[in-house]
Amino acid sequence: MKSISRITALFFTLLCLSFLSGCGGSTSDPSPSVSQTIFLETGESMGFSVKGDEPYTGPGDNALIYKWTVYKYGDTPSGLTTIGTDVLDVNYLAVEGDEQYGYIGVTLKVTKKVEKTPGLVSVTNSTFRWEIKVGTASQSAPEWNGDFYYNNSNDVESLVGFDAISGDLSITRIGASVLPNLENIQWVGGDVSISYNDGMKSLVGLSLASVQGDLYINGNYSLKTLAGLEHIEIVGGGLQVKNNVQLENISGLNNIESVGETLTVEGNTKLIDVKGLESLHSVTDTLRVYDNDNLQSLQGLNNLQVVGGLQITRNKALAFIQALGGIESLVGDLSINFNSALDSLDGLQNIATVQGDVEISMNHVMSSLQGLDSLENIDGSLKIFNHNTLETLQGLDNVVSIGGELILSDNDVLTQISGLQNLGFVGDDFKVLNNPVLCQVDVDALEQQVIAANGIGGELQTDSNNGCL
Repeated sequence: MKSISRITALFFTLLCLSFLSGCGGSTSDPSPSVSQTIFLETGESMGFSVKGDEPYTGPGDNALIYKWTVYKYGDTPSGLTTIGTDVLDVNYLAVEGDEQYGYIGVTLKVTKKVEKTPGLVSVTNSTFRWEIKVGTASQSAPEWNGDFYYNNSNDVESLVGFDAISGDLSITRIGASVLPNLENIQWVGGDVSISYNDGMKSLVGLSLASVQGDLYINGNYSLKTLAGLEHIEIVGGGLQVKNNVQLENISGLNNIESVGETLTVEGNTKLIDVKGLESLHSVTDTLRVYDNDNLQSLQGLNNLQVVGGLQITRNKALAFIQALGGIESLVGDLSINFNSALDSLDGLQNIATVQGDVEISMNHVMSSLQGLDSLENIDGSLKIFNHNTLETLQGLDNVVSIGGELILSDNDVLTQISGLQNLGFVGDDFKVLNNPVLCQVDVDALEQQVIAANGIGGELQTDSNNGCL
């Protein structure tokens, strides 16, 4: 999400400043209200004011500085511009070109200067922020031209009669516990972001059927369910469900059939499975499942057949991945790392080819690689390292070719590598290192086996395999 992602950091900073108003500031009564979006047309102006102590500057205790700034949010955001200093009121004139921005933020920052030794410390007392939208009257139903940013309760009035948005739809950092009524919007040509809404408990109010860009559902602290998204069938870009710490299920995604880029499920600490993705059959790029502390299985992905790459990392309760049994090949990487409860790779038994790397590391209850029994060709590298309980390489019995490196290192109890008895080619380095109970004679035998077949394309490093000394 190109425009939204660029503005998020600054918008968050400005919003956070509003929480500093309890620091002893002497400014109040903003006019107009900061809780409503202001709509202007080109050539129209709006006055902004506050009541408070007269400003005065210079060193000394309790000196007050008033600074008014403007930031314009859009595909090409305009930088922060000062429009007034040391005054209680300013005017903003909407100029030609303002209509291209999703909205315009007018901010008053009041600073109390306190002189201390050895220097001057500035303490923010209060910040007021207004939002302006320019040119909405020129929009013509049924399709909103450009991006739409929902920030305040009256924004939704602008969309009456519209059923599509050609650009991005952003619902970000609003204070409401429920979504506004956007049931008329069926199609979004850009990205949809529903993110960082701390109080939002429900997504009911949406009827989206198609998102052509990315769909972000991130950082909504109170959100427990994705009900409200059940009309979406296709996500043209990526789908990201991330850091929704109260999210208990993702059943609202039950009609999504394909994701055009990466699907990420990350940091949802209460999620125990991914039931709700039963209609999903295709992820063009990578399926990423990261840092879901209570995720126990991948149930819900049973019908997934086409996926570019697979990354399953740091899910400390994950014990079962059998739901991935429909996947037969990967054009990207296969990474299974830091899953401390995963003792089996059952579920990967139908994967015959990986065009990227295969990396399996730090899965500390895994004793073998059974589940990879159909794997024959790895175009990238094979890396297996840092396991406490991995004893054998059983499961790799059908691997005949590794296009990149072979790395077997720091596997504390690895005693047998006979699982690679059919390996006949390594295109890059051959590294078998620091496996304390693996016999060097077995490593030498594997090395000679590959050389005698189709060879090793890189360096040989086979040190500190001390099992038979």
